[in-house]
Amino acid sequence: MAHPDDEALLCYGSLKKFQLGGAKIHITFLTNGGQARDIVTPNVAKSLSANYKILDFPVSNLSMNKNLVTSIEKQIDMIRPSMLITHTNSLLEHQDHQIVSKASTLAGFRSKYVNTILHCEPVLRNTGFSPNLFIDIEKYISDKLQAITLYRNVLDRWYMHPEIVTTRARSWALQVQNDSSSLGYCEAFEIHLLRY
Repeated sequence: MAHPDDEALLCYGSLKKFQLGGAKIHITFLTNGGQARDIVTPNVAKSLSANYKILDFPVSNLSMNKNLVTSIEKQIDMIRPSMLITHTNSLLEHQDHQIVSKASTLAGFRSKYVNTILHCEPVLRNTGFSPNLFIDIEKYISDKLQAITLYRNVLDRWYMHPEIVTTRARSWALQVQNDSSSLGYCEAFEIHLLRY
């Protein structure tokens, strides 16, 4: 992830679901996010029983280069994840999100450990994101909102408001709902690698 708070906004419900299913969660942030976001990160990570690391690249000044990709590759080699979740590479995304998406996807494709690469929904809805995986987070929506609230205490943005978050999650659920299902909330992803 590019910044602390991205994990809460984009994929917290899925991470919680994976964690409760037995997965070990590791989160790597390429920057500290600025604006004291990293002060909240230990509490959010604890709520996921997750390990995390902040690599401290400069906020809003990332560039796609060998140093960035190598740093991500080192994290992958140390953690050995089977799944990598990163940002989508949409032109309307924050520049750090775009760079992290490219660098993480490249590092994941090169890894002998990563079998799945998922791109999260963008912070801002746009037409460049075409999800093909919807994860039911109905049981975890309140946990997601609590995690986002921790970050809202230091950085309050319009897209962090509970009504926005729940409306987005509900809209994804409605896209995959049929007569026999009753999904209330989903997080959406693009599958960029699936090798088994």
